[in-house]
Amino acid sequence: MQDLREAIEDHGGGETAAAPEPEAAPDLPLQILVHDDFGDGNFTRNPGWTVAEGHFSVDSGLGLRSVVAKPPAPVKQSKKAKRKKLVTDVLGSLVGNKKDPEPTSSQPAKPERAEIFIQTSISNAFQMVFEIISREKHGRFSIDLFQGRSRGAGYRLSYMPGGQPALELQRFGSSGVRSIVASNQALSLEDNFRHRVEINHDASGGMTVMIDGKQLLNATDQSFRDAFSGVTIANDGGDYSIREITVSGIR
Repeated sequence: MQDLREAIEDHGGGETAAAPEPEAAPDLPLQILVHDDFGDGNFTRNPGWTVAEGHFSVDSGLGLRSVVAKPPAPVKQSKKAKRKKLVTDVLGSLVGNKKDPEPTSSQPAKPERAEIFIQTSISNAFQMVFEIISREKHGRFSIDLFQGRSRGAGYRLSYMPGGQPALELQRFGSSGVRSIVASNQALSLEDNFRHRVEINHDASGGMTVMIDGKQLLNATDQSFRDAFSGVTIANDGGDYSIREITVSGIR
C-alpha cells in the first residue's frame, strides 16, 4: 500500500490529472497520382487516355493538341437573290418542274467537339497543375475532375477566350451545371506562350484556381465528399495544347 501511495504521489500528488487533449491528425503530404508530359509521343499508354469524341494528336513541341474549327456563319441571301429565287420557283411550278429541297443556310452549324479522358482514382483533396497553350480566340476549353464511370458529376474549370466570364469554376451532376465562382477580370491566353494553371481542393472544400502564380478564383464547396474517378479534357472550339499535366493527392 505504501508503494502504491508513493506511486500516486509521484504521478500528481494524489490529484486527478486531466486527460490530454487529442492531437489533430497531421496533414498527409500529397503524392503524384497522374503525370503526363506526352514526351513519348503517345497518349494511349503510360498513362492511357481515351478519346471520347473528336481528334487529338501529340505534337513534339506543344504536347497533347486538339483543334476544333470555328463553325461558319450562316449565309444570308440578299433581297435580289430572294426575288430571283421566287420567280424561278413560280415559273418552275407552272411548267411542272419539281422543286428540289435546299438545305437551310440560315441555321448556324453545330459546333464540333473534342473530348479525352483518363480514369484513375484521385483523392477528394487534390492539386492539379497543367500547362496550356491557346491559339484561337473563340470557343471554350474545359477540364473536369469527375466521379463515376459515366463521368456525369464533378468539378469543372471552364475557360472562354474573349468571353464573359472568361474563367469559371462549376459543379455538374444530375441536376445540371451550376456556377461556383467566376472571374470578371479580362483574361487572354492567346499569345503562343505556355500558361501554368493550378487547381487546389482541400479536405474542407476550399478551392482555389491560379494562373501563372496569380490567384483568380477562390471558393468553398462541399458538394463532393468522395474520391474522384479521373480527368476529362474538352475542346468546344479553338486550338488548345496541354504540354504537361500533374494531379497530386493522398493515396
